[in-house]
Amino acid sequence: MHDPDDSGKREGRLDLVPMIDCIMLLLLFFILTTSFRAPIKQIVVLLPAKGPAPSHPTIVEEPHILRIAVYPDGVEPGDSAAAYQRRIDALLKRGMVPTVRVRIGGAEPFLLLGADLDHGDTPALEAALDGLAARIGAALKEREVPGTATRHDQVPVEIHCFSGLSWKYALVVLDAVRSYEQDYEHDLPKDAEKAARLRREIAFAPPRLRNYRVNERGEELAEILAVK
Repeated sequence: MHDPDDSGKREGRLDLVPMIDCIMLLLLFFILTTSFRAPIKQIVVLLPAKGPAPSHPTIVEEPHILRIAVYPDGVEPGDSAAAYQRRIDALLKRGMVPTVRVRIGGAEPFLLLGADLDHGDTPALEAALDGLAARIGAALKEREVPGTATRHDQVPVEIHCFSGLSWKYALVVLDAVRSYEQDYEHDLPKDAEKAARLRREIAFAPPRLRNYRVNERGEELAEILAVK
């Protein structure tokens, strides 16, 4: 028998067709208006102004730097990177390189014995360091730029030390350069930040990338031998 109250208890029917139609229309809209191609990259180029080009272009000179090269004894300029690599591999198989050459600018190199630096705190070590400081100091004195207001105006010093050498060679050369500069720093202000801005620039050459080429040490040595 039909109960009149059953009509109020019936659940309503959910019609999803309008919602699906709306979603399809939105998808169609985005498909038609969206570009799936990568944007074209443009390079901004400054074109010359109208008229004849200048006959003498402006040449920007590289900043002058006094470079000090430190490399193993027994290698000479002119070989290929592969030849230098074989030579260095043979030297390093015997252990640390016992003797190096130090060249300041384009001057003739001089020898620096590693054994002279292994005496500890002895008169022999002091004599070796004093001799190195005298050589480097004399070379820096010859290359002084006259008339500069501060030491910062002097030519920067950059030390190129072959990475296969012991760090002691790089450090003693750095100490020798700093020892020379100390004679000119007695008038620096006491404030550390101000004094740093007035000092001469002394730094090691930027490090090279490692483990990406076969003859990378040979190439490094070739570059150091070409330093002037």
